[in-house]
Amino acid sequence: MRCIEELSALLTKNIPEETILLVQNADEGRRLLAECAGTGRLLVGVRAATPLMLAQEICAPMLARTDAPRLLSRGEARDLFFRTLLEMPEEGFFARPHVRRRKTAEMLLETVNELNRELVPPLCGNERLEAVQRLRERWQAVKGSKLLDRADLLQAAVCRAESDCCFQETAFVLLSTEILPALDRQLIDAIAGERLMVFPVETPEGARIPECCAGSCGKPVPIDRGKLRFRRCRGAETEQKAIMRDILSKGRAAEDCAVVYLNQEDAPGLYAAAQSFHLPIAMAEGIPMTDSTVYEVLNLLRAWPLSDFNAEELRKTVTSDALKVTAGGRLCRKLRKDKVGWGKARYYDLLLRPDENGFPDAETAEDWRRLLDLLFQAAERSGTPAEQKRVLTRLLDSAVRVGREEDASALAAAKRLLAEISWLEEGETVLDRLLELTEQTAAAVGGSETGKLLVLPLTQAFCTGRKYLYFCGLSRFSMQSGAGESPILLDEERVRFGLAGKQEQEIRSTFRFLLSLSQHGGEAVLSYSDYDMERMNELPPAPVYRGLLGGEEAEAISCVPEEAMALGDLISAGKRIRFRTPDPDGEEGEEETGEYELRGERSFEEAMENMAYSASSMETALACPFKFYMQKLVGLYPPDLPERRNDSWLEANEMGTLCHAVLERYYRDPDSDWEGILQEEIGKMKQSRPAGPESAVNADRDKARRMIAAAIAWTGRTGREVLATEKRFGKNAGEKEEPLEIPVGERTVRLSGSIDRVDRTAKGELAILDYKTGSSGNYREHPEYKLQQYLYTRAAEALEPGRKVAEGGYLFLRDAADYLPVPQEKSEREKKERTVLSLLDWLENEERALTAAPAFVIGGDGAFDGPGDAEARRKEFEKCSRYCEFAAFCPAPAQIRQAREAERREVKADD
Repeated sequence: MRCIEELSALLTKNIPEETILLVQNADEGRRLLAECAGTGRLLVGVRAATPLMLAQEICAPMLARTDAPRLLSRGEARDLFFRTLLEMPEEGFFARPHVRRRKTAEMLLETVNELNRELVPPLCGNERLEAVQRLRERWQAVKGSKLLDRADLLQAAVCRAESDCCFQETAFVLLSTEILPALDRQLIDAIAGERLMVFPVETPEGARIPECCAGSCGKPVPIDRGKLRFRRCRGAETEQKAIMRDILSKGRAAEDCAVVYLNQEDAPGLYAAAQSFHLPIAMAEGIPMTDSTVYEVLNLLRAWPLSDFNAEELRKTVTSDALKVTAGGRLCRKLRKDKVGWGKARYYDLLLRPDENGFPDAETAEDWRRLLDLLFQAAERSGTPAEQKRVLTRLLDSAVRVGREEDASALAAAKRLLAEISWLEEGETVLDRLLELTEQTAAAVGGSETGKLLVLPLTQAFCTGRKYLYFCGLSRFSMQSGAGESPILLDEERVRFGLAGKQEQEIRSTFRFLLSLSQHGGEAVLSYSDYDMERMNELPPAPVYRGLLGGEEAEAISCVPEEAMALGDLISAGKRIRFRTPDPDGEEGEEETGEYELRGERSFEEAMENMAYSASSMETALACPFKFYMQKLVGLYPPDLPERRNDSWLEANEMGTLCHAVLERYYRDPDSDWEGILQEEIGKMKQSRPAGPESAVNADRDKARRMIAAAIAWTGRTGREVLATEKRFGKNAGEKEEPLEIPVGERTVRLSGSIDRVDRTAKGELAILDYKTGSSGNYREHPEYKLQQYLYTRAAEALEPGRKVAEGGYLFLRDAADYLPVPQEKSEREKKERTVLSLLDWLENEERALTAAPAFVIGGDGAFDGPGDAEARRKEFEKCSRYCEFAAFCPAPAQIRQAREAERREVKADD
């Protein structure tokens, strides 16, 4: 690479005593020097530094004094700035509710820092700009002379540099592509003066790229097309896994490859993908703290009190080895054996009581008691912030298990974050704040990058030293700059104040991307993630992608196999791969999808013999065996929706989850305030769901209130008594529980699930009920395809032998509750029994199990022996192909053609 060779030659000739290479990112500078060394020139006496690093070096003697000002950490600066924002008079701009929030404060702080770094004069022109200026002045006054932020440190360094020569006998080299803020450039001019050399980076054909790169990418940088590959992936998760599969399938060494992400949000997914494929990985910006034992423990402390200290929540954390506890496995067994459910007192009353074998012994019981005391104290939302910090510090020191280097780094980072917390919003606890910071933070992990796959941001991709670069996340928005879209400063205002506007920032980002490609001597793979394959063909993902692609066709990767394969073939081909598999015993949509490592081969017959069903999976199989096969046997599920609706806050399934949760908690204690429970559950959802417009949140809250009120009113009006809610069985009752076995004819079906409600009717009969938030039309028009009430009735009777369920039913939650009874007379049960037996017989043959969109014709007695005619199946496929995630490779068209040909042959034979 000519650029590296010329830079190496320049640095070799200009070393009085030391040469400092000025860069925006220290990691990029270090990699640049490493690349120079790779050409055979080890540049002794040359180091890379950012202006901020130089400022810290200049101001170090001043900051070391006893009475010296103190440098604010980022966490402290954010807390202090938020407090400053809240103290502003509630008038004009600051009277708006959305302004006085922590997220707004962080955005405002970034704006103020940019204004100060760019030496922007006082703002004026309208109420909004003047309000920002008042806040900017107030921020400077609050800090005074004793607290320094990054801009203050740079300014102090400028003053010291102008009065004292800080770097004698030193040469400074600034890359011509570096666009630095005005204050940073002022510091460089102050300390370097005439000793500053600007090195013009060149493109491969020799054309110089000017210092200001505006317009530089008008003409694409020539790139050796043989070194580029393009691919389109359906979904970010598919894209990340496709990269790992490509590295493994081509037999490339991990240390020869680097994955470059264009969006920080892709980093956790890339880490998880590398872990699932057992690839050793080094993250340039640190390991996501969400993948650590400290996050598991903190997350437990958030979820546990909200579940009324449900023992299942604790058991999940203990089984993950996140907690330090003696006899952890036996602790979990005792939680289950003693039926410790909800409530703090039950842990002490039951868990610590010795059983008939004298377990737990005194020492183990005392260890468990200390752990419980600490967990209960840390989970409490009371006490002063100082007291909460002391308890959390003790918890981190004594209860979090450290088994990996990542866990140790995350624990150290969590302690630093905890120490930085100095300001809380009203109603917020230290734990809430620590969890929010933890979810946004990566923990630095030491150690060599040798032998590991390197994952790094685009800013560090200029010289990675790796042969193969995979660019991940090249979406239509990846080259756009969020700063140019800030609601604080409009784009035209940014240009007016001398700041880079949206277009200029996009040009800079695009230029850097092209530069990294042009300077890379190995192979580069560019991938583009989307969910709609047609739209992916119509819209370019980024300004540079279509131009680079030219007339070539990009490889398309879906979230599913491109061609059919037997289950045994798929498993044997993926021995090193952790497949995302459905919970075989859980109710889809309620339990989290699990993962396990497939080892060796497993035949279709073995998989079906051990199959555990849920009611919804059996209904899926009845509607489309092929979809059931892909989900339950191959383990393929669609990715989450890339976009959420703009006219509501919650998706339909999330609205159902909310109503279920409120009704479950209310009927556990009918004297409780269900509206208060609704507010609590909405508060939980706000923490886990993307934020929506306040009007949409209020509308969904009112909608949920009407639906829940209608359900409660219907229950009272019909004289029903709720005996149990969320009656779980099989794996839904616990991860290690065996599925419930229920007899169906001469066969046995292994079943897991959760019954929403068990009631006693006004007649004194036993009834089961399931809540639905969707439409009742399909349930009324095609009841023969609905198996849930039959299966749950059999399950309820198996759980409590001797008790007969007289009625099942669906309660459709609407403004006026809509109840659909499902009789459980002997004749109706026999029909459903024959349907289930017919379905099981059909699924036993792997070829028949791949039947798609079958439109089974169920007879009046409930039995069937195959799909309907070709025309009925064609109509069925036309409907389901509009929304089914497997439509792209569905075998239904071929199967329908075969059925049509068979029908024609039969007609000819009859003639």
